[in-house]
Order: sequence, then C-alpha cells, then structure tokens
Amino acid sequence: EIGYGSEPCPDWDRNAAYKNYEDRCPRGFRCPRAHGSKEQLYHPAYYKAMPCSDFKTGNACPRGELCAFFSPHRTATRVEEAAQF
Repeated sequence: EIGYGSEPCPDWDRNAAYKNYEDRCPRGFRCPRAHGSKEQLYHPAYYKAMPCSDFKTGNACPRGELCAFFSPHRTATRVEEAAQF
C-alpha cells in the first residue's frame, strides 16, 4: 500500500511551494489524498492509464521512461486493475 489515494486533497496549499510539506496540509503525511499533480499522476490508479500527448504529436516523449502516460509501443494500465492499490 502506498499510503494515499488518487483523489486530490482539497486542503493542499499548492501556492506555498517553499513551505514544509507538513505546513501545506493540516494532515501532513497522514493525509489519505494526493498532494499535487505528481502524486496523482504517479499513483497506481492513474500511472500509464492515459495516452501521452507529446508522443502523439511527435515520435518521442521528452520525459522518456519517466513519463506517467503510455505511448503506443507500451501497454496501457487499466484503471480498474490499478485501483486495487
């Protein structure tokens, strides 16, 4: 278990980038929700579930192996299967 869900946290202060992590949400690391787009994109429920728009417009993605989206030469993750995490 990764410790947080894929739903975004309504309390996450995304405008406070230079604050400590614990100061950006009243629940801090104990919060059961995603803090920011990176935590949401790389959550097993979303990771590699949507097509990469950069790959569709060209022949390569600038993020390479770190891309959170799938490209035509890779298999997509089914959200139903990943949701069990």
